[in-house]
Amino acid sequence: MRIPSTGANIAVDVDPPKPTQVLLVHGGPGAPAEFQLIRSWLNAWHVGCARYDQRGVHRSSCDDNRWGLEAQVADLESVRQATADDQVVVLGHSFGGLVALAWAQTHPSRVKGLLLSSPALAVGADFKALQQGAADTVRRGLTKEQWRRLALASVKSYLPGVYGDRAMGEVYGLVLQAYTGAPPPAWVANCSARATRKTRDAIARESPQRWDFTDLKERFPISIVMGDRDVHGPTYLTQATRIAGTEPTVLTDCGHVLWHNQPDAFKTWLKKGLQTCGLCPTT
Repeated sequence: MRIPSTGANIAVDVDPPKPTQVLLVHGGPGAPAEFQLIRSWLNAWHVGCARYDQRGVHRSSCDDNRWGLEAQVADLESVRQATADDQVVVLGHSFGGLVALAWAQTHPSRVKGLLLSSPALAVGADFKALQQGAADTVRRGLTKEQWRRLALASVKSYLPGVYGDRAMGEVYGLVLQAYTGAPPPAWVANCSARATRKTRDAIARESPQRWDFTDLKERFPISIVMGDRDVHGPTYLTQATRIAGTEPTVLTDCGHVLWHNQPDAFKTWLKKGLQTCGLCPTT
């Protein structure tokens, strides 16, 4: 289905039962993960869910050239209004975790709980530092030949249309391989080079004072899971603990795509998180 948002038209996939209880927000930015494994679990538990392509990504349009968090929040809220009841659980991965936090800060009365998988947690200069730290980690994790391929793909990602998008998919695939292992094909399909660059630039200009999430833990449950080999860096665990109000779950021998690396452990975290948010998964 497609739903209108402010300055965008958003493509949404909805899994029964209805109304939706869990909204899935992909990361990247610009890489529209399909969440197929997570969706299969939710389906087996009879928990309705929906996922959507962020603005400018794959099937969704960005018509007003707005890429920052306020626009992303408006899109997520439009999806909630179209698919869910008054309150909903949001599961955000990577950049999608940052979108989920910003939405929760803007619409706290609509939040049943947040489940955040390796979420980005900062904007502005801290977001830039995160990107640089990721680049350093990737360089250490790739062979010289892989690094040359990544450099070439990065240049090719500036080509117009589908050529640039395919090259950006190759970039994401090599980046994930550096600290996660080769990703599932769905993770590097349908990437958007333009949305990746525009969104990153917009988030790097955001104000940390505007988007401070440390008080959200007083209002609703927040669960965070991360891998012990994740790219976020040494201060990430401290920052995540401040936001969640408790230490995040850390999965061992795990990179960024947690349900790809450790599906059983991630499934256990997910089920417990849903229960904490007041949902009762059934088998």
